[in-house]
Amino acid sequence: MRSGYIQHVDYNYLIKWANKNKMVLEANFQVGDYVPNGSPYFIIGRLTTK
Repeated sequence: MRSGYIQHVDYNYLIKWANKNKMVLEANFQVGDYVPNGSPYFIIGRLTTK
């Protein structure tokens, strides 16, 4: 990835992907944020059931 401003996020795709893969995504940005090269975009975790 490269540095730049977040212009668009396809939230529907991300939600479907996370549900399909039983994952949780936490975004480290908002649309309009500047993201430097090498910065993590998401924190990703796996859903667990008890």
